[in-house]
Amino acid sequence: MSKKYVDLTPVNTADSEGHYAEAIKIALDNNNVTNIALTGSYGSGKSSIINSFERKFSFPLPSFKEKLKTLLRFSSFNNKGDKKSVYNFMNISLASFSEKKEYISDNLIERSILQQMIYGISSQKIPLSRFKTITKDILEDCKSYFFITWLLTTIIFVSTLSIGLFSKFIAIASLAGWGITTFSFSGLILYSIDAYRHINRKPFKKVNVKSGEIELGEQSENSILNRYLDEILYFFQCNTFDVVVFEDLDRFGSSEIFVKLREINTLINKSEDINRRVVFLYAIKDEMFAHKERAKFFDFIIPVIPIINCSNSYEKLQERLPDAQYSDMNIGRLDQDFLKEVSIYIDDMRLLNNIVNEMNLYYSVLFSDHIKPSKLLALIIYKNVYPEDFSKLHENRGLVYECCNNRNKLIEFHTTTLLSNIKAINDELQLIDNQIKLQQSISVSDLKSIYIHAILEQAYGEQYFIEINNSFVELSKLKEEGNFNSLQTIENITVRFIQQQRWITLSLNMSFKDIENKVNSEFSYLDRKDLILGNKTAQQEKLEEEKAKLIKQKSELVKLSQYKLLQKGSDFLVFSKDEYANDSSYNLLRYLLRNGHIDEYYQDHISHFYNGRLSHNDMNFIKAVRDFRSSSLTLQLTYIEEIIKNRLRENDFKEKYIFNISLLDYLVEHEKAHKQKLRLLFENISNNIESLWDFLLTFTETTRSVDRFVQLLSQQFPNYASAITESSEINTSQKNYLLKLILLHVESKFIYKDMNSEETFSNYLAINPESILDLQPAEQMQVHYKLTDLNIKFKELEECAGDKKLFSYIFENSLYEITSENICLLLKKLSIKQDEIEKSNLTVIYNTNFKNFIDYIEENIEVYIKKVFLALPDNTEESTETIIKLLNNSSVNNETKEKIIQKQNHVFESLSNIPSVFWELLLVESKLETTWDNLAEFNNEFPDDKNQLLEVLNQKPKCLSIFKISENSKFKESITEIIQMILKNELINNAAFALLIKGLPYKYETLNRYDIPKEKMEALLTENLLSLSETNYSSLTEHHPELVGLFILNNLSDYWNKSDEYELSPDTSLFLLNAITSLADQVALVKLLSEGNLEDNHNLANNILNILSEVTDLKQFEESLLYIAIKHSTEKNQAIMLFLKLINTFNKEEITDLLESMGEPYSQIASFKNNPSLVNNRLHKGLAIALEDCGYISSQKIRNNQIVIYTRRS
Repeated sequence: MSKKYVDLTPVNTADSEGHYAEAIKIALDNNNVTNIALTGSYGSGKSSIINSFERKFSFPLPSFKEKLKTLLRFSSFNNKGDKKSVYNFMNISLASFSEKKEYISDNLIERSILQQMIYGISSQKIPLSRFKTITKDILEDCKSYFFITWLLTTIIFVSTLSIGLFSKFIAIASLAGWGITTFSFSGLILYSIDAYRHINRKPFKKVNVKSGEIELGEQSENSILNRYLDEILYFFQCNTFDVVVFEDLDRFGSSEIFVKLREINTLINKSEDINRRVVFLYAIKDEMFAHKERAKFFDFIIPVIPIINCSNSYEKLQERLPDAQYSDMNIGRLDQDFLKEVSIYIDDMRLLNNIVNEMNLYYSVLFSDHIKPSKLLALIIYKNVYPEDFSKLHENRGLVYECCNNRNKLIEFHTTTLLSNIKAINDELQLIDNQIKLQQSISVSDLKSIYIHAILEQAYGEQYFIEINNSFVELSKLKEEGNFNSLQTIENITVRFIQQQRWITLSLNMSFKDIENKVNSEFSYLDRKDLILGNKTAQQEKLEEEKAKLIKQKSELVKLSQYKLLQKGSDFLVFSKDEYANDSSYNLLRYLLRNGHIDEYYQDHISHFYNGRLSHNDMNFIKAVRDFRSSSLTLQLTYIEEIIKNRLRENDFKEKYIFNISLLDYLVEHEKAHKQKLRLLFENISNNIESLWDFLLTFTETTRSVDRFVQLLSQQFPNYASAITESSEINTSQKNYLLKLILLHVESKFIYKDMNSEETFSNYLAINPESILDLQPAEQMQVHYKLTDLNIKFKELEECAGDKKLFSYIFENSLYEITSENICLLLKKLSIKQDEIEKSNLTVIYNTNFKNFIDYIEENIEVYIKKVFLALPDNTEESTETIIKLLNNSSVNNETKEKIIQKQNHVFESLSNIPSVFWELLLVESKLETTWDNLAEFNNEFPDDKNQLLEVLNQKPKCLSIFKISENSKFKESITEIIQMILKNELINNAAFALLIKGLPYKYETLNRYDIPKEKMEALLTENLLSLSETNYSSLTEHHPELVGLFILNNLSDYWNKSDEYELSPDTSLFLLNAITSLADQVALVKLLSEGNLEDNHNLANNILNILSEVTDLKQFEESLLYIAIKHSTEKNQAIMLFLKLINTFNKEEITDLLESMGEPYSQIASFKNNPSLVNNRLHKGLAIALEDCGYISSQKIRNNQIVIYTRRS
């Protein structure tokens, strides 16, 4: 047979080195060995080894040369005993080809063995066997002729006896008669002997004497071999077989048959009738007997190393399938990688040979440009390993058919799975969004406090310190960025604190990571910090990347080939069924399908190709169009040009049943050749758009010419974009996808001019920016500049925030609506603190120095003020420059400007650069600093508006009291007017007046009026605003005499120079003595007092005595003044003390007068013949001694702790 095709029978040249033959020969030459096992896996070459051995050692040998070769090789064995060089072999082979492990009884196996023994040799060699075969034998023919002759002769002989003719018969032909008689009896004897021999070998099953019935039968033993043991022994007696080879007995999985065969082998070898050694040689698989059983059962075991297995099958395949044989510049080469991969599933040489045989035949018969060698080989392998399923393939049934024709189900399955995963990610992102809202309600500082507090909870005490970088840091400094960053790296936190009045240093055995998990197991500190600052967390970015990948995978599903879909693990539709789920025998088929070696185009490799033919799918599609019924949109068409040119009519392209992805894809790719039909198809789409969304979505995700398709469709159907946005048949996600394709592939001018009627396209994109998110880098610039051309203003930038490039482009080109959310988000993305964004929004915008940003806001300032500036509740701290800029902006109306003033907390320092129309509002809203210059400027601008000025003066006097009026103010006249208003206007309340006059810059020598309320005059005097003048003095004396003392006090230095010009009343003198704190000034004032001032003015006298008590030199005072002061004072102790100092200057009458003015008991001293008593103290003791010394009393004594005064008798 040629090398191209090889037979599948065992070869007889397998053991070229003779190793196995040597082992078998040794076993056969050993008289103790009667049961030999040749073990190896299926296909390992056991049969070939046996054939090779038989070829060398069977009787007779094929040639003298072979015989000589064998004798020489095994000459070393001929020295030992009776060793044979040739053997008589008998081969018994049984096989089961069922893949299912069905039970086969031992009787069937035994019957097969017995049949192969008995019927394998000539029946002449076992003439006495009960088993007979139909043979063409001359001896048997002779026996038949003899039997017929004997039977006729006997009939004749018996007939003559029965009619009495025997004697006559003898007389007539004595010699012939005796011959007939002799022949009849001889035949009877011979056939009786033969019958006896056969009956003797078959037992009687039934004997009925009455009816004369005898029935022979077999023994009822279950075992066939046991039942016919005598036949077996007889068989070996009559034949010279000394080696019986059993093959494939192990395929039945029964070990009992081996036990019976071993028993039979033992009986044969012990039989004296046979008298020779018979060896049973078994070719079985290694695992037939468990553990040590096989070593006990067999006398000699020879293992067979497989000729082929999964590790070397590639080399065998490569040898049988040379690359050159399957190389063609048109159809490609046999894929060596495929050979390497598939070879691991082929471990049987017969299988491999048959695969190659069929491959060669199929390749030769079906050779054409459509045949791919690797795919053909895959199908041939499939045919050989799964022949039943392959046969079903022609009937559109079976596993491969199901897998290759369930594309829609596969896509649906994967879509469902991906959507489920996307939803799970969206749920996680929503949780993060919720966390963002929650986290943004606190500051980073508050967040740090949460983690610090969690540390403190681990140990209770006072005055906490935490160890950072080998030093303990107090809690107040722990929030500093450097310290807190270091804290995050600590693996074992150590704290120090006071507990029960002693310092304790404690290791918490906790890292900062542990604290993070304790506080929030879902988000780390850095994650939460990012959330507060508006940054994306690592988890967010990871989830969004995963989501983008899943969305991309979903969009590419319909582009995947059948095997790619299967590769994704969706062979569940077939292989997950119970009968296949855990069956490893289908692993090869899974591999071939999942790697595309067998695909939906299998028909090309298992049937003839003729020009003009159509594939099965092609025919189904054409039939559907002809029957006016829909076919699968994704039905894969093969010979599309043939379908378009010769099988479809032009009117078919107007029908709704014509839509097929393969067809449309082909038409778009070959638009020039099929321009009219493509136009009709697009017209069909425009007329039936609402029912074709699924088709369009699938097609655009599948086609290789999506750009050209979208361009052509848009040109022929300009309302395509409007149809998308207004459709209720597709969801937002699908709309976004289709609109993105328009943006990607249609020129912006055409979109703007022809596809954006009433701005439906741009308005939709502004609300739903998802269609331009997650673009590939190459797509981004392509789409972004079109957004500018369309002048799209996005409603919610938050939806675009995840796409950094898009977000930047939108920001730089001002493609967003001015709303508080959008502006705040933009500023947040510029890393501006949330607090600043909320409190001084416009100022922050100006400070960004982004010209485009600022220009866009200023161009739309009214919108900004309404939707952002005034809408932000905390936007009350704009800078002076910002507010002034707004107040002077002609694009902003006055009503809006007033709202700006009212909203802001800002208080202007001056009215400079502020339009005067808002000055009154500034005053009313207290948004202007209350200064003299600001009031003067306001008064200068609005001289008739005194009411507002008066209101400010009454409400804001404290502010004005802080500053002195500048004498060099440019509004000097206006300020003077305000001062006069303050001094004269009765509507200025007293409290405000007292504060307002603090700002007056100079003292007045005269006032226009003095009849002002006492409180106001007192305030003027308190602030020392009246100079010492005759007018002021006299007017005050007239209108406010009680305030003269205050007036003098505030002008005391001037008064000393002019004291003789201003006479002081007793009350004024008393006020001044009480008010003046300087002793020198008090002494000076006392000197100025006259005796009349002290008459009956006890308070003034008392004050004078208090002052004099501190003066050492009393000579500077008039004695009369001192005398009057003592006399009118009610302070007795002070009076006595001064009296003692001056007693030597007084005469007796004066002493008497002064003592009498002091009242009792002092007045009793002045009376003669009295002996008054004084309390015994130092003052009284001094008085008694002084009076005694000057001779005013006679004596004094202390009696009963009293000082007794003895006055003179005359």
